[in-house]
Amino acid sequence: IKAERIEVIYEGATALEPVHLVNGPTFGRSGMLSVLYVGVLENGKNVDRLVTAFGNLPPNIRNSSHLYLVGRKGNAYPQILWAVKQLGIQSQVEMLGYVDDQTLAALYRDASIFAYVSEYEGFGLPILEAMLHGLPVLTSNRSSLPEVAGSAALIVETDVQSISAGLELLLSNEELRKELSTRGLAR
Repeated sequence: IKAERIEVIYEGATALEPVHLVNGPTFGRSGMLSVLYVGVLENGKNVDRLVTAFGNLPPNIRNSSHLYLVGRKGNAYPQILWAVKQLGIQSQVEMLGYVDDQTLAALYRDASIFAYVSEYEGFGLPILEAMLHGLPVLTSNRSSLPEVAGSAALIVETDVQSISAGLELLLSNEELRKELSTRGLAR
């Protein structure tokens, strides 16, 4: 095939119903910050470490935050339940399972940050979708994620300590959240 006949079309995200028009449920409580994860609850996605990192946040940050996990139950589900119970954060972590587009749009609208610290991704569509909705992104330095995120996300290692430090930085720094939101929308 001649090269001039080939066109590469990169992956993209489809915008959900405009966030400001959603008349669905409200997520997040007054004065509370929230962290959103969207994806299967499986080991390769590192969700158990995300939960542990959230539980290890300084009490003043953790107690004024909420973690929403959206996605079907995968092989990490038992470890996630165990971590939530061991850390005593049952009232701060909500596993919503699969949600419809209106609910997902409301979650994107109400979240403070998006966290996706996967060990391996073929592309990393969830971080692109979060950026499309104006969320500052915390992601890992693994596989395709740094390439997808560019300079529009806070990139961390996949260990609990690094994830926790990234969460703490984003949850405590409103200016950084605004800057990453702007960069993400541009990206």
